[in-house]
Amino acid sequence: MEANRKKMSVKTKRDKREMSRLSDPAGEYHLRVFRVGNNLFEGPEDEQAHWLCHALGLAGSSTREVGDSIASTIFCEILAAAKVHQGLTNDELSKRVGDRRVKKKKGKTIVRNPSRGTIAYHAARLEKTGIVVRRGRYWELREYTLERTLQRMKEDIDRFMDDILTIARKMDEK
Repeated sequence: MEANRKKMSVKTKRDKREMSRLSDPAGEYHLRVFRVGNNLFEGPEDEQAHWLCHALGLAGSSTREVGDSIASTIFCEILAAAKVHQGLTNDELSKRVGDRRVKKKKGKTIVRNPSRGTIAYHAARLEKTGIVVRRGRYWELREYTLERTLQRMKEDIDRFMDDILTIARKMDEK
């Protein structure tokens, strides 16, 4: 049976590696469609950023509340830093995310900063989506503005869909 297998060409191996970078760990792709409410842009800026994170599928489980994700909180902080042309380190993100996630228990205020590892994990997940990048020690938006970042992500998706359509066309021709 092994003798019947065709050997993979170098190009095929490279293509497989490139495709694996575009998929999540399970190798699945998800397309979500969201309806934009009329009053979305009347709310606080933080809520808009959390909504955007949720709409892009970056906020974790869809059953959680929109603002209940460490990833979306990290994104909000990176977005706020981008407005003043700064990047944030894992330590800075940990402190800022901890400050946002203050809990009150029996009259006491509990601030529990997430570990640097937790921050690095969630920021790396955001990086895989293409919305943030790591430049040296700093996490930043991919581009200088959110609009340009989302435009670049759209261009990436368009290129990816063009590749899928090319493959579908070849499959239809066979």
